[in-house]
Amino acid sequence: MNTTSRHALGAWLALGLAACSGGGGGGDVDDDPIRLDASAAKIGLLFPQSGPSATFGVDHEYAALLAIREINAAGGVNGQRLELIVKDSRRGLPDNAATVVAAVDALADEGVVAVIGPSTSGEVLLMKDRLVARNLPLISPAATSPALSSLADNGTIWRTPPSDAFQGGFLAGQIQKSGVKTLAVIYRDDTYGRGLAGTLVERYQALGGRVLNQIAYPPSQSSGFEAPVSALLASGVPEGIVIVGFNFDSANILIALSTHSLQPFPALFGVDGNRNPPFLDNSPPLVEGMRGSAPTPARDSPNYLGYTARYQAATGKTGSAFSEGTYDAVYLIALAMAKGHVNNREAVLTRLGEVSRPDGPNAVAVNPNEWAQALAAIDRDIDFQGASGKIDWDGSGDVTAGTYAWWQVQRGPAGLRFVELESAPFP
Repeated sequence: MNTTSRHALGAWLALGLAACSGGGGGGDVDDDPIRLDASAAKIGLLFPQSGPSATFGVDHEYAALLAIREINAAGGVNGQRLELIVKDSRRGLPDNAATVVAAVDALADEGVVAVIGPSTSGEVLLMKDRLVARNLPLISPAATSPALSSLADNGTIWRTPPSDAFQGGFLAGQIQKSGVKTLAVIYRDDTYGRGLAGTLVERYQALGGRVLNQIAYPPSQSSGFEAPVSALLASGVPEGIVIVGFNFDSANILIALSTHSLQPFPALFGVDGNRNPPFLDNSPPLVEGMRGSAPTPARDSPNYLGYTARYQAATGKTGSAFSEGTYDAVYLIALAMAKGHVNNREAVLTRLGEVSRPDGPNAVAVNPNEWAQALAAIDRDIDFQGASGKIDWDGSGDVTAGTYAWWQVQRGPAGLRFVELESAPFP
């Protein structure tokens, strides 16, 4: 999506018109460029807008713009409208690492008060030093590695999803409950993969399970997994195999596994990184029956149901995973500025921790799409309850609990699909 169409998309959400980009309907948005508002309070968004994850990024852009439309319609923040400045992280492309680091300075120079994104823990780690140097707060709606909890980041890095320290424990418990007594784990050798695989193995062993092998593979590898899979099976055939990966690497791991005649074939388990349609589209038939874990909002909560209804009404589709966290991040940034009575980075940095924590018995719950009510209570002890959950940040910028889905790949009338078997809070 180019800059002109992005500005037109902002106008679409501001006016409540039909979707006009990112694969939706509508006309040629490039014919109607929108000028940036110099008086607006600017929020940065760093997500893929090109490459293999572009659709994911556009969905998060829609989510952010939806929240901005709601806040602006209710009067904005401290007398100013909010505006979104979008940068392409180029996730999955060769220049991704350099791009996300450069984006910090570019967004800071454009005057944003905070950044929402990026979509992986590794990208957050790459950006950390520049965020600290520019005193620029960031909220990631998708980075889940436990490594982020202990960063010396000067209070700049926050996130809306729970740490994978929780997901690893949940997944280990579900595998143990399924009766699998021996396990082999193959995982991406990056911040995400190491963190999730490490907590999974630690918890599974504490529950009495035995891990026969753990094999890491380079995050740049997306095919040719014959050697890693052979190494995975070198210590014997486990009762279960866990793949901690993303879409295409995980699919090709299954293709390599399918060349081995294993009797009985191990139970297969996955994670949030491979619970996406491209994984199913590129996997061999043995993917059917695979089970796994993924963080999920409490899908029966009024805030989540309200968000999904408004998102679908505005865009004509459902959002990608974690998009509700991007929507919440806009509200959290706006609340921090309202709490500080000034629209700048310092207000966000110093007030974010105050707007979503259950401080005491008199804390006032504030909800998205209720901006006037939130402002009426802004000088009291407020606790934001988001579409993604309660948030309730601790001192490290981490949420204090999560909800996790236990999913399975099943065959339906239209082919393979992910079916949620259950969901539960953890810990």
